[in-house]
Amino acid sequence: MSQGTDTIDLKLTWRGALPMLLAVLSDGTPEGRKKAAEELHKMAAAADAAAELREAVPRSRALVVINGGVAEHVCDSEVDMEVFDDDNFKDDPGKTGRIPERFRDLAERLGYADRLADSSPAAARPRS
Repeated sequence: MSQGTDTIDLKLTWRGALPMLLAVLSDGTPEGRKKAAEELHKMAAAADAAAELREAVPRSRALVVINGGVAEHVCDSEVDMEVFDDDNFKDDPGKTGRIPERFRDLAERLGYADRLADSSPAAARPRS
């Protein structure tokens, strides 16, 4: 009879390591204090690098303008954008396209999960 093995995935994060490093700094051996200080310097360098990267990479932007019931949009090249017209969907759910599945998390945040492409036809009833 073979027994299965359980695997525990231990992911050490800087936030998780910080209390241990601080304890070693205050109560550790001289060698332990030195190593803890080195790790804190690495953490500071990583935080600085992340901040520099955030500043160097521009945010993706999109602008949607609705004029006379017509939506126009323009966006940066790396933006995955979808404009969903809920008014048209309410008028004719069968004719209006649904929200693509790749936008599920955003549709759920706005309360439009029932408008997703994989939603059942029963879910296509217009909102009240």
